[in-house]
Amino acid sequence: MFLFRTIFKHIWPHIMKYKWSFWSLFVLQSARVFSSAILPPLVLKKIIDLISDSSTTDHLQKVPLLFDYISYLIIIIVSGYLVARVSGYIVVQFQANVIRDLHAYAFEKLTKHSYNFFTNQFVGGLVAKAKRFVR
Repeated sequence: MFLFRTIFKHIWPHIMKYKWSFWSLFVLQSARVFSSAILPPLVLKKIIDLISDSSTTDHLQKVPLLFDYISYLIIIIVSGYLVARVSGYIVVQFQANVIRDLHAYAFEKLTKHSYNFFTNQFVGGLVAKAKRFVR
Protein backbone atom coordinates (compact mmCIF):
# COMPACT_ATOMS: atom_id res chain seq x y z
CA MET A 1 0.00 0.00 0.00
CA PHE A 2 2.83 2.35 0.80
CA LEU A 3 4.42 1.85 -2.61
CA PHE A 4 1.14 2.51 -4.41
CA ARG A 5 0.57 5.70 -2.40
CA THR A 6 4.07 6.95 -3.21
CA ILE A 7 3.72 6.24 -6.92
CA PHE A 8 0.23 7.74 -7.01
CA LYS A 9 1.56 10.91 -5.35
CA HIS A 10 3.95 11.40 -8.27
CA ILE A 11 1.48 10.44 -11.03
CA TRP A 12 -1.61 12.35 -9.85
CA PRO A 13 -0.33 15.90 -10.68
CA HIS A 14 0.39 14.79 -14.24
CA ILE A 15 -3.10 13.29 -14.55
CA MET A 16 -4.68 16.49 -13.25
CA LYS A 17 -2.91 18.55 -15.92
CA TYR A 18 -5.44 16.97 -18.29
CA LYS A 19 -8.39 16.92 -15.90
CA TRP A 20 -11.01 17.66 -18.56
CA SER A 21 -9.96 14.59 -20.50
CA PHE A 22 -9.78 12.53 -17.31
CA TRP A 23 -13.27 13.42 -16.08
CA SER A 24 -14.88 13.38 -19.53
CA LEU A 25 -13.72 9.78 -19.86
CA PHE A 26 -15.84 8.81 -16.86
CA VAL A 27 -18.88 10.61 -18.26
CA LEU A 28 -18.48 9.28 -21.81
CA GLN A 29 -17.81 5.70 -20.73
CA SER A 30 -20.90 5.81 -18.49
CA ALA A 31 -22.97 7.12 -21.41
CA ARG A 32 -21.54 4.41 -23.66
CA VAL A 33 -22.46 1.63 -21.26
CA PHE A 34 -25.92 3.12 -20.78
CA SER A 35 -26.57 3.43 -24.51
CA SER A 36 -25.01 0.10 -25.47
CA ALA A 37 -25.98 -2.27 -22.68
CA ILE A 38 -28.97 -0.84 -20.81
CA LEU A 39 -31.24 0.96 -23.29
CA PRO A 40 -31.34 -1.48 -26.26
CA PRO A 41 -32.83 -4.38 -24.27
CA LEU A 42 -35.49 -2.06 -22.87
CA VAL A 43 -36.48 -0.88 -26.34
CA LEU A 44 -36.42 -4.45 -27.65
CA LYS A 45 -38.77 -5.41 -24.81
CA LYS A 46 -41.17 -2.68 -25.92
CA ILE A 47 -41.02 -3.95 -29.52
CA ILE A 48 -41.65 -7.56 -28.49
CA ASP A 49 -44.49 -6.53 -26.17
CA LEU A 50 -46.06 -4.50 -28.98
CA ILE A 51 -45.82 -7.37 -31.47
CA SER A 52 -47.09 -10.02 -29.07
CA ASP A 53 -49.95 -7.90 -27.73
CA SER A 54 -53.18 -9.56 -28.82
CA SER A 55 -55.61 -7.08 -27.29
CA THR A 56 -56.30 -5.39 -30.62
CA THR A 57 -57.16 -7.20 -33.80
CA ASP A 58 -56.24 -4.28 -36.06
CA HIS A 59 -52.49 -4.62 -36.50
CA LEU A 60 -52.27 -1.51 -38.68
CA GLN A 61 -52.65 0.63 -35.58
CA LYS A 62 -49.40 -0.82 -34.22
CA VAL A 63 -47.27 -0.04 -37.29
CA PRO A 64 -46.51 3.65 -36.53
CA LEU A 65 -45.59 2.80 -32.94
CA LEU A 66 -43.45 -0.09 -34.15
CA PHE A 67 -41.57 2.21 -36.54
CA ASP A 68 -41.02 4.68 -33.69
CA TYR A 69 -39.53 1.98 -31.46
CA ILE A 70 -37.29 0.70 -34.25
CA SER A 71 -36.07 4.23 -35.00
CA TYR A 72 -35.36 4.75 -31.27
CA LEU A 73 -33.34 1.55 -31.26
CA ILE A 74 -31.31 2.64 -34.29
CA ILE A 75 -30.65 6.07 -32.76
CA ILE A 76 -29.54 4.49 -29.47
CA ILE A 77 -27.17 2.05 -31.18
CA VAL A 78 -25.63 4.74 -33.42
CA SER A 79 -25.23 7.18 -30.53
CA GLY A 80 -23.57 4.46 -28.45
CA TYR A 81 -21.15 3.80 -31.29
CA LEU A 82 -20.33 7.50 -31.67
CA VAL A 83 -19.78 7.96 -27.94
CA ALA A 84 -17.48 4.92 -27.92
CA ARG A 85 -15.42 6.35 -30.79
CA VAL A 86 -15.11 9.78 -29.15
CA SER A 87 -14.14 8.28 -25.80
CA GLY A 88 -11.59 6.04 -27.51
CA TYR A 89 -9.98 9.09 -29.10
CA ILE A 90 -9.90 10.90 -25.76
CA VAL A 91 -8.32 7.85 -24.07
CA VAL A 92 -5.53 7.75 -26.65
CA GLN A 93 -4.84 11.48 -26.33
CA PHE A 94 -4.97 11.38 -22.53
CA GLN A 95 -2.61 8.41 -22.24
CA ALA A 96 -0.13 9.84 -24.72
CA ASN A 97 -0.01 13.18 -22.91
CA VAL A 98 0.32 11.69 -19.42
CA ILE A 99 3.00 9.20 -20.49
CA ARG A 100 4.97 11.98 -22.21
CA ASP A 101 4.79 14.12 -19.06
CA LEU A 102 5.78 11.21 -16.81
CA HIS A 103 8.72 10.42 -19.05
CA ALA A 104 9.98 14.01 -18.85
CA TYR A 105 9.35 14.09 -15.09
CA ALA A 106 11.33 10.89 -14.47
CA PHE A 107 14.38 12.11 -16.37
CA GLU A 108 14.09 15.56 -14.78
CA LYS A 109 14.25 13.89 -11.35
CA LEU A 110 17.29 11.92 -12.46
CA THR A 111 19.19 15.03 -13.50
CA LYS A 112 18.72 16.61 -10.06
CA HIS A 113 20.90 14.00 -8.35
CA SER A 114 24.48 14.67 -7.30
CA TYR A 115 27.65 13.58 -9.07
CA ASN A 116 28.29 10.86 -6.47
CA PHE A 117 24.90 9.30 -7.19
CA PHE A 118 25.84 8.80 -10.84
CA THR A 119 29.31 7.46 -10.10
CA ASN A 120 27.91 4.88 -7.67
CA GLN A 121 25.04 3.68 -9.90
CA PHE A 122 25.08 1.84 -13.22
CA VAL A 123 23.71 4.30 -15.81
CA GLY A 124 21.80 1.68 -17.78
CA GLY A 125 20.02 0.64 -14.59
CA LEU A 126 18.98 4.22 -13.91
CA VAL A 127 17.51 4.62 -17.38
CA ALA A 128 15.68 1.30 -17.04
CA LYS A 129 14.22 2.40 -13.70
CA ALA A 130 13.05 5.68 -15.20
CA LYS A 131 11.42 3.89 -18.13
CA ARG A 132 9.79 1.39 -15.77
CA PHE A 133 8.25 4.27 -13.82
CA VAL A 134 6.68 5.61 -17.01
CA ARG A 135 5.23 2.28 -18.12
